[in-house]
Amino acid sequence: MRNFKFYLFYLLTMLLISSCSVDGEKKSSTSSSEEEIFVLESKTSLGDGIFLPQGTEWYYVDKEHSAVEFKLPKGYSFLVQNSESGKYSLSQNPEGGYSCSCSGENSCKTFYNKDVGYGCLQSTCTGSCTGTPTTNNNEIIEGVLIEKYANLQGTKSKFEKAYLSPNGKSGFFQVASIQNEIARNMKMAFESSGQPDFSLIDLGDFDKHKLVLADVQLYGFHFGIPLPDDGSLDQSFSNISYTKNPEAPTQCSCDTEGQTGCELQKDCFLGQCAYHCDGCSTCTMS
Repeated sequence: MRNFKFYLFYLLTMLLISSCSVDGEKKSSTSSSEEEIFVLESKTSLGDGIFLPQGTEWYYVDKEHSAVEFKLPKGYSFLVQNSESGKYSLSQNPEGGYSCSCSGENSCKTFYNKDVGYGCLQSTCTGSCTGTPTTNNNEIIEGVLIEKYANLQGTKSKFEKAYLSPNGKSGFFQVASIQNEIARNMKMAFESSGQPDFSLIDLGDFDKHKLVLADVQLYGFHFGIPLPDDGSLDQSFSNISYTKNPEAPTQCSCDTEGQTGCELQKDCFLGQCAYHCDGCSTCTMS
């Protein structure tokens, strides 16, 4: 009898543990349509350099695992691209999904793995499978941004980094509110000296124009902007570092072993310009 009681206790305990986690994730709740909702315990890849943050809720939409849907935790937002117009914007909707399309006949299946992230399985597809993250408004997700960094600031202090796709890194500078925030700060910096048209100035000519490349971040995305080398930076901008006589080949580095091609990219808008690094999965500004 004692052995039977011990076995029954052990069985109930194991059932309780298994109902609270899947692949190392805690179960949050059960929806009205009986899908199990899980919570990411660490950042998780959506592919193409994009990661969902810890605390994101997600679930499979059906038993066939045809797609997953997820919801960002408070304090995060998606950088999205309209699939029809191509316009970039900051999404007001924290919900999105990941689905797989088949280039041939039949269908693919989505999967989740805590070490790999979200991806596609061949299932009955006769062609190749392609996974795409989208919002509920059918906008393509190109990045995850940190809302508490909505004001341009320096990078001396530690900050949580945003994760953007290669397209998202350039699309970031096409968002009107982001352009306005960068322009507002650059206007203040050049108030006394006058602001040149940076689209006409090469990085190698910064010294001739008495400019430095300043390290800044906005929404957690790290990039560089030209600022005047007139001795006023330390008084006007706190927490900022900068490079004199910047050289494009040495401004970027790839932290992933075996990967190369990390290069400095220039994005200009309305006479303003910003510089970011791209070319490998962990391409960062030095």
